[in-house]
Amino acid sequence: MSGINGADVLILVDVGVSAPSFVVAAGQRDVTFDESNNLIDISSKDTGRIEEVLMGRLTQTVTLDMLFINGDAGYLALKDASRNGTAITIRRRFQGADVEDATAFIETRSETFPDQDAGLVSLAFRLSGAWVVVSP
Repeated sequence: MSGINGADVLILVDVGVSAPSFVVAAGQRDVTFDESNNLIDISSKDTGRIEEVLMGRLTQTVTLDMLFINGDAGYLALKDASRNGTAITIRRRFQGADVEDATAFIETRSETFPDQDAGLVSLAFRLSGAWVVVSP
């Protein structure tokens, strides 16, 4: 069994205008992929203290922390999507191979510039639809 180096997982951003053109968002430090199931409570007086649930919607999010690199094409595309409220296509790359694409909206984008330290950007994406496998 072998582990994986987190540096082998990257997020790419579609910066293409008329055709897809993916670039790595520069300076990535951390990326997290989360999935949560929203359960529907169908308990009633008949069930007593026992909760009964049905499966509801699946929510998928991605959080990305990266260095602030002024002028980076990936960062600029993310900033524009955040400010304009537009969807952006992100791609998951695993050990050098493009794996999946997803349409996402940026829920939050923050920039931090601490004294005598690197400037950082943190983004939280919420997916609209499912991840789609990239054709080889």
